[in-house]
Amino acid sequence: MEQFINKQGWMQKSLCYLLGKTSVKRHGDYRLVDDIFFIGQGGSPKRAERFCTHCPVRKECFAYATLYKETGIWAGTTEEMRSLVRDYYLRELTRQALAEKTLETREASEWIPKRQPLQSVG
Repeated sequence: MEQFINKQGWMQKSLCYLLGKTSVKRHGDYRLVDDIFFIGQGGSPKRAERFCTHCPVRKECFAYATLYKETGIWAGTTEEMRSLVRDYYLRELTRQALAEKTLETREASEWIPKRQPLQSVG
């Protein structure tokens, strides 16, 4: 997981990082990046999706943005798309954990000696 979190390692290899450097050189700010990756309400992520398609660090970008709930377009995905993926995996992990716990409980109950009914003395 550390490889996804190490910003210095993978972010500098991203196409958007290179675009940002170009934008600053040409315009003195990040307007090219902002126009593509921060679409605003009602905007379309299509330009960012196309831009990200060939990025060499798309997987790392997606994992990072999903884990840290980043805003804007990351790895060609919107916040809503990443939220759906995150929610799906959380549900799956919860389901698996509950299934394992149920199995552990069943296995443990097989080892517990059964109580014998008390016999009356007399």
